[in-house]
Amino acid sequence: MKAVIGKKEGQSRHFNEDGSACAVTLVSISPNMISQIKTDANDGYNAIQISIGSKKNLNKPMIGHLKKAKVESARMIKEFRVSSAEGYELGQAASLEWLDKIKSVDVSGVNKGKGFAGVVKRHHFKTQDASHGNSLAHRAPGSIGQCQDPGRVFKGKKMAGRMGGVNVTQQNVKVVDYIQDKSILVLKGSIPGAVGGYVVLKPTIKIKAEKNER
Repeated sequence: MKAVIGKKEGQSRHFNEDGSACAVTLVSISPNMISQIKTDANDGYNAIQISIGSKKNLNKPMIGHLKKAKVESARMIKEFRVSSAEGYELGQAASLEWLDKIKSVDVSGVNKGKGFAGVVKRHHFKTQDASHGNSLAHRAPGSIGQCQDPGRVFKGKKMAGRMGGVNVTQQNVKVVDYIQDKSILVLKGSIPGAVGGYVVLKPTIKIKAEKNER
């Protein structure tokens, strides 16, 4: 299973061999415990459920669920499809050997919430004229519909509204280094989410597998 859940620790700077510097994001990889194994015979598909982190107040169903796998606690639980469920055991930590050779990953996480935002910030609309008779409409969206026909605003129209706080995936993020003794993955640039948030890392799918190895 080539997937892992990590925790975003913050950003730093990395110096390359030629002396140039680049911004990097540090992702800590704590043990990914297997809390459930789903098989084609019992569930209709093969999947591995991963739990990570700890939480103080768990409800009774979750406590019983984790107790079966001998996992004490979990802050985040995520399920990953696999071709076969053989070779996995409840309570064991998922393998991280594939991180040693990987060149780039796809990072999925919940991005930062921005609250209620206008169309200029949310959809990158151009602003209207700053002068020439324009008054109090510099950052307004402009016309959003027609007159009697069709007499309504179409669904999906880009308008002001809640921005951020949704699950997004950033593709082809370069892996600068993997500090194995500290379980820290160094990724080039920025990734979705706030510091302390959890992200899902998978090998990049838009390049051939044989090219995505160091």
